Amino acid sequence: TRKALLYVIGGAALSAFASSGLHGWIAIYCVRAFGVSVSKVGLALGPVSFVASTIGALAGGLSADCLSRGSDHARARVLGMSCWIAVPLFIGVFLAPTFGTAILCAGAYMATTFAFYGPLFALLQSLAPVTGRATTIAVVYLVLNVVGYGMGSQFVGVLSDLMPGDPDASSLRLALLAEAGVALAAGVLFFRAAARMDAAPDKRSTPS
Repeated sequence: TRKALLYVIGGAALSAFASSGLHGWIAIYCVRAFGVSVSKVGLALGPVSFVASTIGALAGGLSADCLSRGSDHARARVLGMSCWIAVPLFIGVFLAPTFGTAILCAGAYMATTFAFYGPLFALLQSLAPVTGRATTIAVVYLVLNVVGYGMGSQFVGVLSDLMPGDPDASSLRLALLAEAGVALAAGVLFFRAAARMDAAPDKRSTPS
């Protein structure tokens, strides 16, 4: 019955869908597109992922609190903007002319996506009724894992195989770029959640 909450869960699922495609396929894409070895990709992605995730997670919560000032409406809009900011970074990974540029774009994208989760779960806890917060988080993790992380990488593989000719860097690139549209759609859902809260604020349950 809380439409804003449903929009937030849907946006989270689509964001995870796009992220899992990049995380699942970036290594093999770099091997095909730039002719580098798997070990070189791993040595580059490992430190970049560590730094990006650490900075993103810390900066995401701080910046969202500063920008939203505790407002659920503003927090939903911050999440929507983060999805849209991530789109050109996502595209940049697969249009980059060099391996180094692709890795830098991937790091920036990862920082953006890790910055996403702190504000997301804060918003979910705020929107959910007090007696249903644990259930809400459980449902969100189920949706993230089944729809987002479970189907995102699979979608890229299937779509790449359906491209004409043998699967190569170009077919994989096109399949991955298609997921940029999913990230855009995730942002739309977060803005819809904010609009829903503006139009019909959800009543909150409070402890007795």
